[in-house]
Amino acid sequence: MKLAIYNDTSPSGHAGCSCVMRVIESKIEKLELKKEYSWPYNVNWKLSKELIKEVDVFIINGEGTLHHDDKGGGAYFIIGLIEYLLLQDKRVILVNSELYRLSDKALNTISKCDFIGCRNRYSYNLINEFKDVREKSDFIYDYSLYYKFPKFRQETSGSSVVIDSVDSKEKSKLKTLSKEKKFPYVEMETFLTGIIFFRVFELPYVERILFMLPSKVKVFVGRLIISRMSKVNHKRVISKFLRTIGKYENVYTGRYHGMLISLKNNRIVWVESKMSKKFTNIVDDLNSKLDFLDQKNGRFIGLKLVKDIDNREIDRQWDLINHVLNAS
Repeated sequence: MKLAIYNDTSPSGHAGCSCVMRVIESKIEKLELKKEYSWPYNVNWKLSKELIKEVDVFIINGEGTLHHDDKGGGAYFIIGLIEYLLLQDKRVILVNSELYRLSDKALNTISKCDFIGCRNRYSYNLINEFKDVREKSDFIYDYSLYYKFPKFRQETSGSSVVIDSVDSKEKSKLKTLSKEKKFPYVEMETFLTGIIFFRVFELPYVERILFMLPSKVKVFVGRLIISRMSKVNHKRVISKFLRTIGKYENVYTGRYHGMLISLKNNRIVWVESKMSKKFTNIVDDLNSKLDFLDQKNGRFIGLKLVKDIDNREIDRQWDLINHVLNAS
């Protein structure tokens, strides 16, 4: 049974995305399935149409991509991909997904996947409004919380670091905080060459030119993209980030995965008290495992993980996936 992963979010050198992808790959290896390739986030899947013919099963990493499908981009691509794969009678496994602000048409398409794994209870409840979904859906936390982190040196001196945000306004505020408090400032996306390489394929005029080319050329481009994906060293990316946060007891961040990795590795995390839906969903789900610290100036809420994440949860989910894949 040949398999491909779509919406691989790791080529920018983002430690959280590398954690997620490494967990997915380790589960695929455990099931003794052959991974043919990974396809990157936000690059039009239609460039890989010829390659899709060679594959039986598609693991789609939902992560933080499935929202605002009416605005194009990642969610628009994934919904279109699911529709196409179902028409081709391919097996579609959606994992680690967060669903919000999606059209009814998009949610209906998602409900037809062979398996739907959600990373928060809100998404799980939302997709279960559709008929006959409960038996093929599941909720566990974001996959980064199930990554088996190596032991590393950790400081508890009260020192602090600021990690950026994907939101430009929040990023600016965090940079200001860093300057005012003289805290080091760290970007989570570290592979400039990877970012540039894949951003080129996101440009509308580049995409239009590529689709005008003969199919053999498109296959060549697709294989070039896949080749670049294979060069991401997840363990190195994760280790570098751990060495950074290990120097500080407090982590201020606007990054979802910056928060989760720091929590899992015993850091005190400070996030904006006015959190986005993505943050409030996971904080609500983790509530019984967290200690909430006093707010600082009413702006930040402090979080500390005080109860372990049970790795048996993800083993159970992949037992369900294995059952789906082996069903007639």
